[in-house]
Amino acid sequence: MNKLWTVLCVLIGFLNALSGQAKLVQILHTNDLHSYLESTIKDPNKGGYAALKALIDKERQRAQRRGIETLVLDAGDFLEGNLFFLSDGGKQVMKVMNHMGYDAVVLGNHDWLMGTRQMDQYLKEVSPNFSLLAANFTTKDDFTVIQKTLKPQKTFNIDGIKISVLGLTTDELFYRWANDQGKITSPIRSGKKWSKKLKKDGSDFVIALTHLGLEIDKELAQKADVDLVVGGHSHTALYEPVFVDKKQSRSREKDKEKDKEKDKEKDKEKDKEKDRDEVKEENRKYVPIVQAGS
Repeated sequence: MNKLWTVLCVLIGFLNALSGQAKLVQILHTNDLHSYLESTIKDPNKGGYAALKALIDKERQRAQRRGIETLVLDAGDFLEGNLFFLSDGGKQVMKVMNHMGYDAVVLGNHDWLMGTRQMDQYLKEVSPNFSLLAANFTTKDDFTVIQKTLKPQKTFNIDGIKISVLGLTTDELFYRWANDQGKITSPIRSGKKWSKKLKKDGSDFVIALTHLGLEIDKELAQKADVDLVVGGHSHTALYEPVFVDKKQSRSREKDKEKDKEKDKEKDKEKDKEKDRDEVKEENRKYVPIVQAGS
């Protein structure tokens, strides 16, 4: 984990409808930590949860001095992958995670590979103090601890702005067999359903916190009504956001097409084409995708 200590910060501007002022919210995020409590494989002088905690606190305090609120998110795979996990099945790792200051964490495939029954017992022994999310991960009714702990989303109210964090995890066949007492549904279908519901229920901004990999994140950004994707799983170090053009429907396109058929004059047609391009650009929505690497 050569960039375990790296936290990528995203500042999001919200337009406050009442005051007309932009509201900045800082997003600090990590992914694919895999229980590397001490240091990275490649460099013993880098990494570790202590260094990460210090960086999170520093960035949170810096933003707070400027009047900016902070959300701290993790995009999954915080458990299996290291001897620290193997020593006690991840109990100490969860205790450390509870001291990091996370607001929400999505379940990754290496967080459930222990199996449904063992995961239920694990969460009974070491309960997270942050919101553990996965909208497309379900179990049978007997696993009451998982059902009580795991939620599809968490909505935060920051100065009157409703920011919903929607958790989505991978449904790859190679991993989903481990949830042998439940099922993992399509993150794209689940993302579309939940993002629509959240917007309908009054969320101003929907963050998809995902453990899907960059390519699936791009598809999600294109198809679901989300405003930001904070991802993991593919271990991709994005030093700047990847922007996905949603190519939203444009209400004036049909009218423009009718005008095109009626008006055959070249100079007028050029004006209409220019106007249509401007309308398209105004209605276009770009969704940023971020991932902190590993």
